[in-house]
Amino acid sequence: MMEHKQLKPFPKDFLWGSASATYQVEGAHDKDGKGPSTLWLCLY
Repeated sequence: MMEHKQLKPFPKDFLWGSASATYQVEGAHDKDGKGPSTLWLCLY
């Protein structure tokens, strides 16, 4: 049996945030006319 709990609401001054990284959004380096990005040239 599943139990549902009442959770407390977030405080009014709570700040939401998010993050991403270049390698998550760039996609393949060799598609659609793209070449290696600065990220890959600096890391390897």
